[in-house]
Amino acid sequence: MLEKVVELDRITNVRNWFRRGSVITRLTLLLVFLIPFQQRFYKFLQTFSASLVNPIWQVPAYFEIHLDTFISDFVLIALIGFSIKKGMIQWRSFFWERERKYLSLFLFFALASIVNSPFAAYPLPYWRWMHLALPAFLFFLLSRTNLEEGTFKKLAQIVLFISLIECAVAIPQYFIQHSLGLKGLGEPTLIATHYVGSNFPMADGSVWIFDKFFHGLRDKTFVLRASGTLPHPNVLGGFMIFGLLMTYYIYGLSKKRGLLAIAILLQMFCLFITYSRSALYAAGFATLVWIVFTSWREKKFHSLFWVAGGSFLLCVGLLYPQLFQRGGVVSYSAVAQSSDALRLTIQDVGLAMFRAHPFLGIGFNNHMLAFQTYTQGQALPATYIHNVYLQLGVEVGLFGLLTFLAFCLFVFVKGWKNRQQPEVLTCLCIFIAILLIGLVDFYPLYVQQIRLIFFLVAGLLVAPKISKTI
Repeated sequence: MLEKVVELDRITNVRNWFRRGSVITRLTLLLVFLIPFQQRFYKFLQTFSASLVNPIWQVPAYFEIHLDTFISDFVLIALIGFSIKKGMIQWRSFFWERERKYLSLFLFFALASIVNSPFAAYPLPYWRWMHLALPAFLFFLLSRTNLEEGTFKKLAQIVLFISLIECAVAIPQYFIQHSLGLKGLGEPTLIATHYVGSNFPMADGSVWIFDKFFHGLRDKTFVLRASGTLPHPNVLGGFMIFGLLMTYYIYGLSKKRGLLAIAILLQMFCLFITYSRSALYAAGFATLVWIVFTSWREKKFHSLFWVAGGSFLLCVGLLYPQLFQRGGVVSYSAVAQSSDALRLTIQDVGLAMFRAHPFLGIGFNNHMLAFQTYTQGQALPATYIHNVYLQLGVEVGLFGLLTFLAFCLFVFVKGWKNRQQPEVLTCLCIFIAILLIGLVDFYPLYVQQIRLIFFLVAGLLVAPKISKTI
């Protein structure tokens, strides 16, 4: 009799767990769907934000002074509220076990860096810290949540769908060389009377090889890079890696692959028209890793090699003149050289800041505010350091950087041990790609869309497995 009672209690606990999981699953899928459509809401706090700035500071043009919020914040808050209501958040198990403790320490040191900084009385860095902590909660939650069976496939299908939406925005955007007027979805302004978005010089203004064949004439001497609904072409490039790898996963499961091959080609072309060098190289590496390990598991050469390779070569052929002028892929043009020279100089300034504040840094989000003090009189724009690890070292110091690296290492090791599972391999490839991009860019942890992806795939990599829960 006692055994029956214990068994009934166990079944009841499992059912309650999956009821909670159902809500978490739905909210997570909603969050994933919203990732590329993160319009910033800041105008309602514009006056208040401006009043917080100390008038004696020399605030650089690139520094964002506005308190802002994103639609994803409300979904994350709903996840937190539901988790608290259901008693799922217990300090030790939720924040201080395995990989979670290193992320907790990283967030602690990031907060301590602000409190210890010269800008401790400025509320904005704490607001930015909150925008780091909210997506990090996604990792804390997913890393100990048993997701429902088939959740990962649904997630991958949603990612494929929104990735194709991005293609439907970015490709027309690129060919007309102008925004499509989709500000409600987060589309940035690409060109205006006194503003031109991210571009590179092109004497004849051509955007692909057929412009030359058919004598297409354009009245511009540059090419605007596509952004889709993301804030910058580089960020769109990072997002397209997410879309491509999830499409590879669906491709691997499917028997009818014709439409999926077309979807891969469209996404590959969309990736190319961002002209993001880091995204192109990271996508190429992640694709090779996915194909090689999948081929080993299935003991046969995977057909994706020909689809992805053919798509890559076709895109290179269609965009070769533009890629040559942009530099960094098929050439090393003056444009690429100039960009790299500035980035290296900014990194030198960052190293000087790190040496001056080695342990707790200058304070999270405070790098630009302190930038001019360390330029030694050089006329340099105060921009982010295009290396997320150095950027973190400068802002949160050695302690914060080491805990972040430890977190990444333990997540990677856990994923590597389970790489034979196609879901884990897909997340592992995305995780690796984001870490590689971080070597030459800052946005993996500083732009809302990509840090959501980062903490999402990290959480899925270490999530407990029940049957085919993911």
